[in-house]
Amino acid sequence: MIERGAILESFIEGASEKSNEEIKAILQRAFQKGGRTDSSVK
Repeated sequence: MIERGAILESFIEGASEKSNEEIKAILQRAFQKGGRTDSSVK
């Protein structure tokens, strides 16, 4: 789980300076329902 978190954080610019809540909000926006899904990719 720690490794997965590190992978996700590697895609967020300035992640080391952000709080856990800020990281959580960024990830929630990125993966929110109604967004692009694998089935929409052609």
